[in-house]
Amino acid sequence: MVRAVEGGADVTFNSLRWLENRQHPDVPTLDRYFLNLMLQRRALGLENLLTVPHALSRRAVDVIGKSTLANPLLATVVALEHQLRIATPTAVNVLAKNRRRPNHIRRPGQIMSRASQRIHGDAVEAVWYWLNKYGRRGGFPEHRMRWSFPQLKNPEPPASGAEPGSVSVVLAALALNEDVVRQVRELVQRQAEVVVICEGDDAGTVLEGAEGQVIRVPEHAGYDVAFAIGATYATGDTLIFSDAGLGVAPDVLLEFAAPIRSGAADFVLNNQNPYQAPLKSMHPVHIGTWFANITAGRRDLGISSLLVPPYAIRRDALQVLGPELLMSPCLAQMRAVVAQLRLHLGPSIPVVTSAGGASESRLFHKERVLGDVLEGLYDWIARHGIRGGFTDEGRHREVVPAREGVYLAQFGSNFVPVDAEESWLFG
Repeated sequence: MVRAVEGGADVTFNSLRWLENRQHPDVPTLDRYFLNLMLQRRALGLENLLTVPHALSRRAVDVIGKSTLANPLLATVVALEHQLRIATPTAVNVLAKNRRRPNHIRRPGQIMSRASQRIHGDAVEAVWYWLNKYGRRGGFPEHRMRWSFPQLKNPEPPASGAEPGSVSVVLAALALNEDVVRQVRELVQRQAEVVVICEGDDAGTVLEGAEGQVIRVPEHAGYDVAFAIGATYATGDTLIFSDAGLGVAPDVLLEFAAPIRSGAADFVLNNQNPYQAPLKSMHPVHIGTWFANITAGRRDLGISSLLVPPYAIRRDALQVLGPELLMSPCLAQMRAVVAQLRLHLGPSIPVVTSAGGASESRLFHKERVLGDVLEGLYDWIARHGIRGGFTDEGRHREVVPAREGVYLAQFGSNFVPVDAEESWLFG
């Protein structure tokens, strides 16, 4: 490591890259991987200053700051932000040598051990540093047209369901082609109201009014924008949201309504947990979702979230959040947790693949997904503090001078008020 620094490297990591091939990585492994993904350095895998040993050049110490090294996850983010020269000259399996300490053991009633909680809090603190500098999306672009919602939403949305137990399906579509028409007719035959939000040309096909309502939105508006607009027109007690390009069978789609109609749930998510894979091959939508769910204290939801349709929402629950929040799916889910609404895992539909495809590139665009996850994390941290509510495990931060804007000796000085309303969504 010293020779690597003498040879020109600023930061040398001890590689634990083999962990990215584990089927069930632990929380600290996920934290490292997600932060590198956030900085668009996925090629680094999970290499991080959290792993010892490591070595730094004098230049690296000056750029990162001595006090910042007390949070190695934050220190890594600062190092990568400033494009310091990285090397990984060693691969010592220090995990095999680590002594198991009392704080490494998960106790009854704990979601994870106190050490894992502290490390995740460090990761959340690193995320907050990044969002403070680069905005609530961390610099990731939108790839959608949220500004169209105020113009195209229903000016007089229904206040309640047409009748108890009624179901509406909001279907986003690029074009009103024969396949979409077939899906609509099959859903109508099963007594569902269907609202089609069409982003493109109707391809010469027309739906009769009794078969489904069609709302036109700008091309490339985004499926989540389509969902938000469609929610203002749907009249059912239970609203199911899906994309026509996924081709989900009507009977499977309507299964999402069952836990809501029985009174067991407010939200029913597409259960993605059966598709968990090693981090190296996992899609960013799953990695980001996993990090956000752990941050929100919903580790049980795993890699499932509103970022992956189809999903269903009870009308009253949607009114608590506001339909506009569907344009930021991770934010909507974080707000649902804050509001103590009931999130339930529903059917498992494999709509995300690591290889990608036409519908996946539209639904799960990497930059859009990561920006959406960061919007949700921004809101959560703003409500719960720079560590997201996770323990600092009694560290005496006051023994090292704080570095303004990076490492804090005391919490609370780097805190922003939560937006009273979501006008920023339409900017």
